[in-house]
Amino acid sequence: MSPAEVQALAEIQGYASANRRFTRHAWERMDEPGVTERDVLHALKAAASCFAQANGTWKVPSKDTSGDDLVAVVALADGVLVVTLF
Repeated sequence: MSPAEVQALAEIQGYASANRRFTRHAWERMDEPGVTERDVLHALKAAASCFAQANGTWKVPSKDTSGDDLVAVVALADGVLVVTLF
């Protein structure tokens, strides 16, 4: 990982550990597949990598509490703001 990715991942994991807020869009996306807040926070805390997106967000692939793949796209601004989930 690049130094910027290492720093972003550390910030994402720190904000997730502090239980920072999610966007309304994130809550809506979590409802669709039945993903819980616990799943997202677990995935962000356990993530091993992240990738910068062209729009300034970060794609964070990981696993939820059941071990299923979960990809969060987050923006770093005053805490983790999960923008969307895959």
